[in-house]
Amino acid sequence: MAIFGGLIPLLLLGCFVWIIARAVAGNRSRAGSTDALHPEVRPVDAAAEVRRIVLYGLLFGAVMLFASGLTSTLSQLAEGGSFASDRAATVARSLAFLIVGTPALVLLGRYAFRQLDEHESERDSGVWTLYLNLALAVSFGVAWFQAHAFLRALA
Repeated sequence: MAIFGGLIPLLLLGCFVWIIARAVAGNRSRAGSTDALHPEVRPVDAAAEVRRIVLYGLLFGAVMLFASGLTSTLSQLAEGGSFASDRAATVARSLAFLIVGTPALVLLGRYAFRQLDEHESERDSGVWTLYLNLALAVSFGVAWFQAHAFLRALA
């Protein structure tokens, strides 16, 4: 039974992508059918919407991975001044997050900003707005709690 434990998250992810693709396809069919009534409505490209959702989801994950690694590393340096051997697992995790998150953030960020520069529809996308708002809210929360932990460690 443990063999099939890894299939459950994959199945859930597949269901999530299928629901998004169906919603986008339904939105596209409605936009195409009401062109006479609403000429300002543009047809939606389903593949582009799914690509945006995946791209900005990965970019959000890379930002959170990088931020977690950086704040963990800085807080450990502030607490003890050096990396103590009794905290080896924590140090390894925070450095791994930082090492993996930095190139992922740089590469995905460059690709996303290139898409924003080349296509006007990218800037008008609701997924881009959702990503920006979610990233700002979560980064504010992470910064708040890490600053609190940092100041408590100094006291």
